[in-house]
Amino acid sequence: MNIKYKSPRLLIRVMKISLQQLFLSLLFCTFANAHAVLSQEGLIETVTIQAENAQIKRVLSLIEKQVDYRFIYSSNTININKKVSLNVTKKKLEEVLNDLFKLLDIQYSVRDKRILLRSNNLLGATTSISNNPMLDKPIKGSIKDENGQALPGVSIQVQGTNQGTQTDANGNFSFTSLEDKEVLVVSFVGYITQKIAVGNKSQFDIALIPDNKSLDEVIVVGYGTQRKSDLTGAVGTIKTDAIQERRSASLNQAIAGRVTGVNVSVNSGRPGGRANIRIRGNTSVSVANNPLYVIDGIILNASDLANGSTPIDYLNANDVSNIEILKDASATAIYGARGANGVILVTTKRGSQEGGRISYDTDFSVGVLPKKIPLLNATEFLYVEDQAYLNAKKYDPVGFAGGKYVNPATKRTNPLLFDSSGKPLYNTDWQDEAFRNALTQNHQLAFTGGNSKENYGLYLGYRNEDGLV
Repeated sequence: MNIKYKSPRLLIRVMKISLQQLFLSLLFCTFANAHAVLSQEGLIETVTIQAENAQIKRVLSLIEKQVDYRFIYSSNTININKKVSLNVTKKKLEEVLNDLFKLLDIQYSVRDKRILLRSNNLLGATTSISNNPMLDKPIKGSIKDENGQALPGVSIQVQGTNQGTQTDANGNFSFTSLEDKEVLVVSFVGYITQKIAVGNKSQFDIALIPDNKSLDEVIVVGYGTQRKSDLTGAVGTIKTDAIQERRSASLNQAIAGRVTGVNVSVNSGRPGGRANIRIRGNTSVSVANNPLYVIDGIILNASDLANGSTPIDYLNANDVSNIEILKDASATAIYGARGANGVILVTTKRGSQEGGRISYDTDFSVGVLPKKIPLLNATEFLYVEDQAYLNAKKYDPVGFAGGKYVNPATKRTNPLLFDSSGKPLYNTDWQDEAFRNALTQNHQLAFTGGNSKENYGLYLGYRNEDGLV
């Protein structure tokens, strides 16, 4: 049967539509096949798992630790508490997953660095799990400081994973996909680290809180500021607790052994005697090597004091809050040439802002001579004299005959010291007479008080230290 078309344009139009539909069908089939191939090509990493009668979630966790992939699944459809046994050594990830999920009736697909799991028994299994908003939820947020200013460069890490990001110049950040159970760890230098659960939120506005404790660790060094951990020993600090641990006669002696590079030597036997302090050794052979002393911001001269004392010899250690010792070039940068031998900064205590308070502290100690020198008594000394006279007759007969040596017995005629037979009347131990037990007592009384606007402190101290001689 021959059919004639009245309009050739209609035939051409029908042919165009058929060709377009055929082309699009072939194109989508090609893309679908390519996507399936690409999804499996990445699973070439090898894993080693030794798990006996372990839960599925435990096995998946062991795999995640060895590869860069993360498993995405819903606990409502996948029984992650089911126990399995898996023992493989350096086996490809694709083969491991095929063997594992074949027994569990679980299908998987790969998208980027995520492995999506679904149960074969799930209704509507043809629907991709990646389309579930609960498992594939984008996260956005902004981070600001305590003044509401945007903070760039803040680190946001997904807890327990290697996934993380940083805020941009406007303080914004984003994640393409996170689960509700994930926890964000937000950290930045000088601020307290925060942990925030994702939950059902997709937008986060985070305000960081300053970490005052870490800010206190910044030290002024004259030509700028450095963190205390970066000074490598150039600044030594002694707190009041360390000073109170060991009772000492002076603040100089309390510094001894507390800071590296600071040598303290006591060159006097008097109670609370002077002590020499050398910071990193002697720097000159012609001028003084004493450090510069600064007490509450006031520079004190150490060259005009009597008996070579230092400005802190008579400072009560209980009145000191802390001591800082500058040992590097920062001392010269602040105080000039006077700080060339180092600087000792002393800060005294201040009044309390917690209301009125009275405190009393006392201690007693006894100083004893650690060791006596063994000496002869009076009888033993006279015996040694007699033996020396007899030895002279034996070893120097010529001098002895010429009257060079005198018999010591002829000199023992003083009735105040010897009896009629020349024996000593007294046997005195002059070490016992010269030395004694030295009693030391220390009393400290403090009155402090104040409020948020003003405070006061009154510190009274009495110390009495006897000498051993």
